[in-house]
Order: sequence, then structure tokens, then C-alpha cells
Amino acid sequence: MEPGARPLPWPRGWAGQGICAVVFVLVLSAMVSAPAHHALAQRELRLGDETWSKGEANAGLAHYRRVTEYDPGWAAAWERYGLAQHLSGYPKEAERAVLRATALEPDNFQPYHSLGRLYGLQGRLREAAEAHRTALARYPNNTRTWRFLGDTYRQLHDVEAAAEAYRRMVEIEHSPYNAYRAIEIDVDVEYAYAHYHLGRWAVQGYLSGDQPRGLETAMAEFQAALRIIRDYWGRAKATDDLYRAVGRPREDRAQQMTALEASVRWRMAAVHELLGDESSAAGERQRARKLAPGVEQTTAGEDAEEQE
Repeated sequence: MEPGARPLPWPRGWAGQGICAVVFVLVLSAMVSAPAHHALAQRELRLGDETWSKGEANAGLAHYRRVTEYDPGWAAAWERYGLAQHLSGYPKEAERAVLRATALEPDNFQPYHSLGRLYGLQGRLREAAEAHRTALARYPNNTRTWRFLGDTYRQLHDVEAAAEAYRRMVEIEHSPYNAYRAIEIDVDVEYAYAHYHLGRWAVQGYLSGDQPRGLETAMAEFQAALRIIRDYWGRAKATDDLYRAVGRPREDRAQQMTALEASVRWRMAAVHELLGDESSAAGERQRARKLAPGVEQTTAGEDAEEQE
């Protein structure tokens, strides 16, 4: 998803109306969400998103800069500009821009989420964790921020804090909040990452003797992750394709889900092997390698990173 962008709700009943429905939602959202912003600023923001998504980084950066000139009070524009600055190799300018966004909207979680993302990209992990916590104080149910916080703690080698972040995600998954969101045609894939890492650590707990039922727990977590991944392919991938078709491409979740499924299946193979089911273990390893030939190195790297 573009820097600072937010997913749009789409009632399930519109699914069969295709691209026209998505266009209507996008146009309506633009009318409702930013009526006060300068028309030229809105145009430059749209052009920035379009050129950036096409890989035209310099052009995108120029458009974002012009947005901040036309409408210097638009926090979302400063977020985009800051993240684009970082990706273009200007880290100090990037930080100043995103901090400007937090100053413009101090009660909004989104600028702090972007600040945490920026610090994470810069390797400033403790500052990233603090920014993510500040964002969550403003929006406690934002699963993407919880996942980034958990990932940041993993990079800091604080597995206990990371696990707590992922467990919080699972609590949100089973809460009335998520039941309400389930009416949307989109799928929150963030939960799959939480289940994956909790499954990994359950296996480690079993091997260390701390979790006698760790293999059972791990298998349940991995299966939960796979259910979410299958749900993405079943109904949300089409939503991503429609956004791309109307010129609003998101991040490549399809590629991410393919890589994650490979890792989940590789870990499941280890559980099957520990349970003495060599046939199932071999089958899962074959599926994992077919999805991502380098999955063995990827999963080994995850474990090694946490042990450093």
C-alpha cells in the first residue's frame, strides 16, 4: 500500500459489480476524506502515488514535495513525502518530514505508525518501537502496527516482548472488533504473521522442555496461519487486482503470502517429523520448496537472527 494510505471498506454485497464499484468507492472516499485540501495538492498527491507505484521515484518525490508546498498543513502528504525521501536516499529529510506530520496531527495514530516504519527502515529499532507504541496508544486495534512492533522486538532479540505483541494480535482477531470487520471483502493478513511466529516459538518451547504440548500448539498456530492465507487467495487477491486496475496499486501481498505460506509449511514439516510422520513432513517440504526455493535458508536465517 502507498505510504500513509488506508484500506477502504467494501460491503460484501458489492463483490459482483466489479471495477465500477471500486471506482465509485475510491471517488466517494476522495470526496469525503479530503474536501478541505487544495485541489492542486490533491492532484499532485494522486500523481505522486501513480508515478511512485510505476517505479518513477524521482518524479514521485517531486510530486509529493509539491503537495507539501500547496498544502503545508496536510499531514498525510508529509508522511508520503518523508517515506519517499527515505527510499530516495535522504534519511534526515525523511525524518523531518514525518515528524512534521506528527506535529500536524498529534492525536492521529497514522503519522506515528509511519515514523516507526521509518525508524525501522533506518535501523533505529528502539526509536521504532517507541513510535509504534505511541501509535497504538491512539489506535489499539491496528494490527499492522502490532505486527511491526513485534517484528521490531524480534530484531532487538526481545522474544518475550515480540510474543506479547503477536498474542495481542490474536486477541484482536477473536474480538468483536474483528467480527465486525469480517463483513468487508478484504482480508487482514497481518494475523497470519502472528500465528506463524507463535507457532515457531511453540516448537522451540517443546524442544527446550518448557512447553510439553508445544507441538500441538504449534500445529494449531500454523493451521490458523494457512487458513488466513487461503482466505486471502479466495477473496482478497481479487480486491488487490481491482485496486491495481483503477490505478491505486497496493503493496504486493500476493508475493508476501506466497513466501509466508512456504515458511509455514516448512515449519509444519518439522513438527510432523518430530511427531514421527515422515510422509507428511516430506510432503510439506516439497510444497514449501515449490512455493519458495530458498525457504530453507529463509527460515534458518530467522532463527539465527534471534540467537545473535
